Amino acid sequence: MITALFVYAGLPGQVLPYWAIAMAGRRLPAVTTSLGLLATPVVSIVVATLWLGERPGLSLLVAVALILGGVALGATGAPSGARPSAAAVQ
Repeated sequence: MITALFVYAGLPGQVLPYWAIAMAGRRLPAVTTSLGLLATPVVSIVVATLWLGERPGLSLLVAVALILGGVALGATGAPSGARPSAAAVQ
């Protein structure tokens, strides 16, 4: 019985997510894949709130705002003046 539980927990909890990340990494740019992975804690909090009825505290709401801000910044990129030009790097 315990072996079956370990297989049940291991397959959906470990094998499938790593496979999904590998498939996403093949088809999507690295930035898109990494930003999606950064949003994982936000999805966990939303699922815990909606499905389990948990009430997020102020610290979790601040964390969600910071994560989403980081994802938005990564998705839009830094202002062009903040990055060195290709000529300056070489």
